[in-house]
Amino acid sequence: MISGLGIIDEYALNIFTDGSSYPDKQRAAGVGVHLVWVNESGDEETADYAPTGWEKATIDEMEIEACTVALQEAERIFNDLKRFKRILIFTDSRFVKDCFFLAMNIWPNKRWLGSNNMPVKNIELWKRLRKEVKKCPIKVDVEWVKAHKSNIHNKAADKLAKTSASMPFNRPLSHSETTSKWSDRKTKRGCIPVCGQEIKIRIVSRKYIKRA
Repeated sequence: MISGLGIIDEYALNIFTDGSSYPDKQRAAGVGVHLVWVNESGDEETADYAPTGWEKATIDEMEIEACTVALQEAERIFNDLKRFKRILIFTDSRFVKDCFFLAMNIWPNKRWLGSNNMPVKNIELWKRLRKEVKKCPIKVDVEWVKAHKSNIHNKAADKLAKTSASMPFNRPLSHSETTSKWSDRKTKRGCIPVCGQEIKIRIVSRKYIKRA
């Protein structure tokens, strides 16, 4: 079967998700969730959800969060998810599709370290998604769908994500990375002797500060 088409499973609860992030709007971001299922008469039914967005987030953060929100919304709408054989999440993010299995089964057993022995990105968001997957009474699968093509359900999720991003009233989901330093002084290699010491740096937020 050709991948990326977003063909729904009539025995599953199909959920099309999308994330949105606008760099030109200080990374205002949001998620869209479009649920599709087939009722007893064989007709498709749908439900849409566009939550309040976030002040700042990357597109990868939003794509992960969209999956978490999707499972939460499914639990809210349906009293008994066991009426479906599985939940099938469609994402147009290759990043989410490629990392989902790792985040559910591999990284937790390796202290959330990647193949390079460095912490994986977006750990807290992956942990939240994994918690929702573990809570789900039926199997959760993730498939990739080609973005913004002829699939009406993917287009619906994209529109919902943009609606969500237009209401960026929530605080950022995670701590941001820094892209510049305060001082004009240049760092000199070897200025701090290496004696086995360790240092932990926590970036609370990233903001543009206009210099006087």
